[in-house]
Amino acid sequence: MNKSEFRRVYDILDVLLYNFAILPGLRDKEDRDLLIFPVPNKGVSPTYDDISTVCNYLISVPKKNVLNRGIVVLVDTTDADSERLTDIFVFLRQLQATIPGCIVVIHLITTHNYKKEALLQFKNVNPNLGIEVLCSTVEELLHIIPASSLPTSVGGHVSYDNDTWIKFRCMQFTETDLEK
Repeated sequence: MNKSEFRRVYDILDVLLYNFAILPGLRDKEDRDLLIFPVPNKGVSPTYDDISTVCNYLISVPKKNVLNRGIVVLVDTTDADSERLTDIFVFLRQLQATIPGCIVVIHLITTHNYKKEALLQFKNVNPNLGIEVLCSTVEELLHIIPASSLPTSVGGHVSYDNDTWIKFRCMQFTETDLEK
């Protein structure tokens, strides 16, 4: 990480700490990064600008060859309000339009009762996104992506701590480094 990247992390630290979008360094079976929108922390209501700021930073983290394979997006819709989902969906549509092919599949994680509603809401916002959109329960998702590649927040076995990830991204710098 260079000085400008550290400054960028520092500038968006407040929204990174909300934990509404994460890039935990996990991959699917085809070695593609997972960008995950877990159920946000209680009391957190990210705006579209928050989502855009954090996600634009997160997709800048992987190396170009990893990004070229595409990203798999997981959106936990189980307790999500429709405004948050719409903001996520609009951002994903714009991201795909800006960087064609960067998203290869979107998994909408939901309950059995809400599957059709989540998919319909997504299709209403993104009628021609040009990527595969799957609506899955956690159990169904585990047939597609192994539990060893998923954080516990979406039914997997990997412990993920957003604060630790942020500290890892920033730990290389001291105040002296930043003054240079």
